[in-house]
Order: sequence, then structure tokens, then C-alpha cells
Amino acid sequence: MKLLASLDRRDQRLLLITAILALCTTVLLVLVHPEEQADNYIPSTYSTAPHGAKAAYLLLAHMGYRVERSEGPLGSIADTADVHTVLILAEPTRAPSQQEAAAVRRVLARGGRVLAAGFLAAAAVPDENLDNQSPSQLVGGICEAEPVGFSPLAADGKVVMRGIRSVWKMDRPSQRAAFLCAGEGVVVTYAVEKGTVVWWASASPLENQDITARGSLDLLLNSLQLQHGDRIVWDESLHAAPTAAWNPFSDRIVLALIGQLFLIGLLLVLARGRRSGPLRPLPELARTSPMEFVRSLGGLYRSSGANDVPVTIAYERFRARLAQRHGISGAQTADAATLAATLTERFGIMAPSLQRDLEACENAGRLSSLNPRQALTLVKALAGYNELVMRRAESSTTKVTHLANYRGTIGPEYAPADARKDHTQRRTA
Repeated sequence: MKLLASLDRRDQRLLLITAILALCTTVLLVLVHPEEQADNYIPSTYSTAPHGAKAAYLLLAHMGYRVERSEGPLGSIADTADVHTVLILAEPTRAPSQQEAAAVRRVLARGGRVLAAGFLAAAAVPDENLDNQSPSQLVGGICEAEPVGFSPLAADGKVVMRGIRSVWKMDRPSQRAAFLCAGEGVVVTYAVEKGTVVWWASASPLENQDITARGSLDLLLNSLQLQHGDRIVWDESLHAAPTAAWNPFSDRIVLALIGQLFLIGLLLVLARGRRSGPLRPLPELARTSPMEFVRSLGGLYRSSGANDVPVTIAYERFRARLAQRHGISGAQTADAATLAATLTERFGIMAPSLQRDLEACENAGRLSSLNPRQALTLVKALAGYNELVMRRAESSTTKVTHLANYRGTIGPEYAPADARKDHTQRRTA
């Protein structure tokens, strides 16, 4: 509070406005900051992107089923699994480890059911039988899967699957295909000990963009085979990216906060620092200074529009100086043409605008259209001519002085002819 009290009201207002703008910018960045990319292909229950699975998760909860997310290790699910446990592995982003695959087998051994959707999900279930030797023409495409057999999974007609990465080889009698695409197994079910495995070639039927498509929700419910008292566990641990060191300079919100704090600190330094420097007294102007008189007189001229008066005064002073200092007789009464000719003859001023400027000064009092800019130009021209006359006069005086010194200090035999003649006449006298 001491710091704020030491600032004047303008600085306090500036600091308050800056703080409010910084707070509003931070709030906007937090609200507008995209939580995920639109092209995020992870079917996570947290994702609202087209390929996310939040709609399916909320729909199951809304239908009254016990559904929960699991971000911990799969072993913790296996420890509490029973015949009412339904585990969903939706398109993992990494291959499961041996410990995780063993945990899934323990869930099945206790009578649980596992829905494994996607290429990497097959590695988590026992007895996987993917056809990796002969790539299928379905890989990467879209197919309308046809139901086959008398499995409960195939009781509700066709279903569309997108982004198929692999198919299941149908060469084991214990593994039955519920849906086929071009003769390839894309939905397979089989028993493992006391439990049941359902594998999908793609997780697209449970994604946000396809959950409302024909057959998608029916396939999901038929695959889960839900009964009273079942607990649905949706695994998110296999969606986790590898842990990386957090870099604050890669987060734009953190960068915005750092920039705002730097700006506030700079404003504080500028507001406080200019009052903490060395104190120097203001210069005291002498009361005899004519500037107050000049300003007052200039204000009167400006308010009355008398632009010719300064020109007339400067012209009269210029002519008076020529008469008094430089001995030009009649300078104060001569017209502009005569005065210009005299200056050219005596001082060698060959300025082409000399006569025109002097005539403009002479006629300034009779011009009503003289504006301040023209008046200033004429006054500056007169000052320039005055300085030029003074330089030429000083140069002439210096030459005369040098000639006098020259005649008095050297012998007549080395002097110019007119100097020798003058020296001879003085000796004869």
C-alpha cells in the first residue's frame, strides 16, 4: 500500500487499467484455449472431438449403467474384477506391456468381459489372431460390416466401421466372427476361461461422430452384454502419452502471464523511478528577460492579424543599421530598388532575390493578404542580408588594416608602386 500511496492519481489509474486488462486477457486465454485438436484420433471419454468417446460414456451413464473411468494401472482393475466387471479398451495409443496383458487375462479368469477395439487393443487380450501376414484391402478404409451367424452381437443389422488397421484370421473354431467385411473378420467374439472377449477392428462405432449412426449403439450394447449390477470400467491408462518434462515456455497461457507481469513491472518502474532520481532545481529565469514581452507582443500580433507589423519593424531596423553602422547615407529614405543597387555595388551582394525581398518588405504595410508564413520568410531574409553585409564589411575593414600595416613595416623597394611613390613624396617633404 505504501507503493500505491506514493503514486499520483494518474499513475494509479494507469496501473489499475493495466491490471484489469491483464486479468481479462488471462481469462480469455483460459476460456478460448483449445483443449484438444480437431484431428485428435484418440477415443477418450474426456474428448469431445469427432473421434472422441465422451458421448458414448455419458450415454451409458444416462441409461442407468454404472460406468467409470480408470486412469490407474490395469492391475488395480483386475484385483477387484468379478463376473459383473466389463472392461473397455478403446483404441489404445500404445502397445500394452506384459503386466497389463496379464491383468486383462486375470479379469477374464474372474469371469469379466472385455471389449477390445482397435489394432493395439488386440495385443492386450489372450489368443489374439490378427492377420498381419497378408494385408487386407480394408486397411485404412470404410466398410459396411455384414452380420453373420447367430451371435447376439449380429442381431441388429449392418454397422459402418472406419479406419480399419487390421483384420482377424478366422481359422480357429473357438473364435466366431459376428461381422465380416469382404469376407474378413472385423467383429470377433470368443471365450477365455470364465470370461468373454469381443474384438472390434475399429473403435469408430463408439466415437462421437458415429455413435448415432445406424447399428453403432446396438453393436456397443450387444458387445457389452450388460446385466443388472454390472460395472463398466472404461480404461484411459492406455491413452496416456509418455511422461515428458513440462516446459513452461511452450504454454501460451504461461507466456501471456509472464508478458503481463513484465509489463506491470515496467510500468511500476517507470512510474516510481522518475520520482526517485536526483533532485535538481528548475532554472530560474531572470526577470529582465525579454521573452515575456516577446510572447505578449507576439500574442497581440497573432490575435489582431497584424502580420505586416513585424516585417515593417524588421525592415526599418535593417535600413537604420545600414545608415548608422555602415555609413550608407539615405538608406532610411531610399526605395527598395536604390537600396538593392547600393548593397550590390558596395558589398557585392549578387543575390537575385535581393530587390524582390526588399520590395516585398517595403510593400508589406499595404498588403492585407500577408500570412504569417510569408511574414516569417521576409524577416528571415532580412536577417540573412544583415549578416551578409556585416561579414562583407568586416572583410573590407580587415583588408584595409592589413594594407596599412603592410605599408608601415616593409621597405619602399619591396612595396607596390603606389606605396613606393607615396613613400618618396614623404621623404622629399
